[in-house]
Amino acid sequence: MLSIKRFLALLLVLPGLVWAGSNEIRFELNDMPGNWFKNTTGPVAGAGSLGVGAPGVRVKFGMDSNTVHTMTSLLYPKGARNMPFDTDAQRGSAEVQLTTPGLYVFVCQVHPFMLGAVIVDDPATEGLDLGDNITLANGITVPTSSDLATRLLRGFLVLTEPGNWQNFASGKPWHINYPNVNVRTDSGVVNLAKVLTARYGNDTSLPKLLTPAQQGVGGSVGQYPV
Repeated sequence: MLSIKRFLALLLVLPGLVWAGSNEIRFELNDMPGNWFKNTTGPVAGAGSLGVGAPGVRVKFGMDSNTVHTMTSLLYPKGARNMPFDTDAQRGSAEVQLTTPGLYVFVCQVHPFMLGAVIVDDPATEGLDLGDNITLANGITVPTSSDLATRLLRGFLVLTEPGNWQNFASGKPWHINYPNVNVRTDSGVVNLAKVLTARYGNDTSLPKLLTPAQQGVGGSVGQYPV
């Protein structure tokens, strides 16, 4: 069982989303920072670790990596078919079909910073479907409008996109590109960017880089008291 404390997860949704043309999404697990679950079907408005499909979408996982990984469901809509999903650590491939509308996040249990997400979107509903409730890998279920769910959304957005990482050398505030898109949660249709900004802010000031007063390991022996 995965510990929820080990993960930051969830959704990266951007304007201009479309379903996969063949209703198939392919993720390549690789060793590149950020998009470790790379959507090879094609980036979704620049979101390289997110896929969007209609109910019945087939999600296929492959490998382009020098190590082994698992393909494991981290969270999914409550009661979703074919969930939970998990594989052994391998350098192989796997496939799962998603029929229940809502948000799904997959993780590698060996490398818990590796995340990929799929939104199964019902065309009959307004906004992108996150579902009413999500079930986490530790078995708990929470509403999609809850603080835990939106913190996970923010975490996924930061972790999977290098452009959203903190850059202390830039001298600029830390800006997260919250996607300006409407999503459907248990509390109705809301704007994701407005919700995340209201709850967690943005453009956070970062401390300046400092030269350490004490030298680190690596200098000559004569530089350090013994």
